[in-house]
Amino acid sequence: MVLSNNLNVDNILVDNPNCEIIVAGGLLRRADGGLVGTVTTQAIQQFKFEIAVISCSALDEDGDMLDFDIQEVGVSQAILRQARRRFLVADHSKFRRRVPARIGSLAQMDIFYTDPRSQSPWPMLVMDGEHRCKSRRPTPPCDQVQTGFRIVWRAQSLRH
Repeated sequence: MVLSNNLNVDNILVDNPNCEIIVAGGLLRRADGGLVGTVTTQAIQQFKFEIAVISCSALDEDGDMLDFDIQEVGVSQAILRQARRRFLVADHSKFRRRVPARIGSLAQMDIFYTDPRSQSPWPMLVMDGEHRCKSRRPTPPCDQVQTGFRIVWRAQSLRH
C-alpha cells in the first residue's frame, strides 16, 4: 500500500497491479501535481508509515531540509511524524539553495538518496569518490548502498 500526496507519483504507480494506492487529497498544486494543505495533513495523520519518502527544495549548510511552499512543509512534517523509517530524496541542485521554510533536520532521516553528481559543500559532510557519505565528526562512518539510479547513504552519523 502507498499513500501519496502527489498525482504524478500516483500516475506512475497506477501501472503496477500489485500496488494499492491511496491518494491523500487536498489542494492541488498544478505546477508539480502535489497535494498540500490541511486536508492533506489530516489524511496523513490517519496512517502510520513503515517507510516515508520525502523530498525538499533545498539543503542548507546547517543540515536543514527546506522548501518554498509552507503548506508542503506542513505535509512533509506530518509524514515524518507518522513514519518509522524516513528517507530523503534530493539531487545535487538542492545544495546551497536559499529557501525560506524549514521542514526539519537531515539528522531526522534514516537514509538520504542523491545522485552521483552530488558533493556536499559543507565540512561536516563529505561525499568521497565512491559517493559515500563521511562525517568529519567522531562518529561511525556511513554505510553505502547502491541502487540502479541513486547513491544511498545512511545518515545516522549526523545524529547527536
